[in-house]
Amino acid sequence: MDSAKAASSTAPSGSLEKKKAEADLQIAQLMEEGINLARTEQKHRAILKRLRGKISEDEKELSTLKTTRDKSDREAEALRQRAKRADELERTYGDLQRRLDQAQRELNSLRSDARSKDSMIVELKSQLQKATEQADAMAGKVNDQGREQDRRRIGELEESVAALQVEKNLVADRAKIQATELKDKAGKAAERARALELELKTEVQVMESKLEAMRSRAEEVSTSVTGDSQAKLLRQVETLQTQYSIASENWHGIEATLLARITNAERERDEALQRESDMRKKAREAALRAKRNEEELEEARTKLPNIEEDVKSYQTQIGRLKKRADEAEAALQKSRADVEKQKQAWEAEKEERHTPQPSERRTWLEDLPGGPFLKSDSRPESPQLPTPGRTFSTDFLGIQSLTGKLRKASAPSTTSEAGGAGSAPRRPSGQPPIRPSIQSTVGSLSGLFSPSVPLFSPSIDALQTPSLTHAPDRDDAFDGFERSSSPQQVMQDMVSVSTAGAGPSVQLVERMSAAIRRLESEKMAAREELGRISRQRDEARSEIVSLMREAEGGKEALRRVAELEAEVAEVNERYETTLELLGEKSELVEELRADVDDVKAMYRELVERTIK
Repeated sequence: MDSAKAASSTAPSGSLEKKKAEADLQIAQLMEEGINLARTEQKHRAILKRLRGKISEDEKELSTLKTTRDKSDREAEALRQRAKRADELERTYGDLQRRLDQAQRELNSLRSDARSKDSMIVELKSQLQKATEQADAMAGKVNDQGREQDRRRIGELEESVAALQVEKNLVADRAKIQATELKDKAGKAAERARALELELKTEVQVMESKLEAMRSRAEEVSTSVTGDSQAKLLRQVETLQTQYSIASENWHGIEATLLARITNAERERDEALQRESDMRKKAREAALRAKRNEEELEEARTKLPNIEEDVKSYQTQIGRLKKRADEAEAALQKSRADVEKQKQAWEAEKEERHTPQPSERRTWLEDLPGGPFLKSDSRPESPQLPTPGRTFSTDFLGIQSLTGKLRKASAPSTTSEAGGAGSAPRRPSGQPPIRPSIQSTVGSLSGLFSPSVPLFSPSIDALQTPSLTHAPDRDDAFDGFERSSSPQQVMQDMVSVSTAGAGPSVQLVERMSAAIRRLESEKMAAREELGRISRQRDEARSEIVSLMREAEGGKEALRRVAELEAEVAEVNERYETTLELLGEKSELVEELRADVDDVKAMYRELVERTIK
């Protein structure tokens, strides 16, 4: 800036260098003014945050006062209810006396019922013991029979496995022997074919040599002898040709027979291979049968411990039933003790109700509402929950109307700081307590800037701090600046002599820079708000997923409980059916005994008649 001033002072007036130096000087002044404005903006933000904290504290105090007032009202109402209840207790005392007499009569009847139940429990115990003995005997018989059957089945399976194993070995040996025999036959046939082929080849060669000799002789004779000798030679040649044709036909027949033998040998070889594959399949099937038999044997062995466990489970069920009988007896004793305690309590309450006088009780109840000892008799104070910090959404802070605010001139606020702070506690809970404080702080300074674009906007500043809960974290960044400043210092910092008289171009640049800063701050605030909303959405999704999992777990638990209840009901039904069967069998035994006794008596009568 000093260099720009020096350049503007040294440059001649009216020249291009002079204008350039003045422009550089204005730019330096604008930069310095921007730095000063940023500092003042940070100071104002700190002031606004302090004011917001104060407003939140005031709201918390107001909420605590409301809760204390509500609590005192509830305590007074509770005391009134207690007074009414005392009057009702006096009226119900006579009813209780009558009920006590009735309970005494019921107690006498219950004693007689308890005696009858004792005798019934003794009878049930004896029957249960008999049933357990019979069940043990039946279980022993069933176990012995099952074990004997399993042993027989195991022996049969082992014998079948051994037989199948022997059959498998025999089939494999037979297949091997047949394969070796067929291989030997095929080798011998091939050797025979080779020998015949060699013999025929030698014969053909001999015939060809004879034919050549005959031809040579015929040629020699044709040159020296007469026609008779030629005729003889021709006849010999014809005979040789016929012999050759016969030999060739014989060779073709031998070749055909050899080829047929070869094809038969190949067919026999294929059949042997097929039989070998069939034997292998049979061996595999036998092995599978043996394996299945072994698996059945293992299953039978594994079923034995299950049967033993079932027997043990039946024994445990019988023990549980015995335990239930003991518990029923203990519950009967406990009910007797409870009846005795109730009787003593009724007598003690009767004595206590006869001691106080009704007049003293009424005076004591009349003195209750105004006495200083009401809080000691009332219930203890519940811990007050801290009021959660309010989070301001983007729609509430005016993000949608930012474009309109950039085009319009912001009117300066006339409200004072004291008025805004005083009206904050009386504001409804749904309205944010930020805008009046911001307007009261910035309203006195808005007239110093351009009327078209304001420097501070309530919506922008509110967007920079979307939640009051995060305000203490951001206050730490401004610890290096001053916390308090007078209006005169703020005006001196924000007003510049150079910018006031610089002209329309400087004002346009200032407006553009302010608009750019405002748009950047709005963009950052919108990003922060979107991030906060996305985090809240993710948290809500995770909570919904956890709740759904908990609900599924609860459904699974309910289903499992229902299954267990059904199993318990089935076990109880089985026990009841076993008891019924045992009872029926015992009745049948008694009837048979009676029939036997009748038959014995009839035989005695017959014997006596015959003797007489």
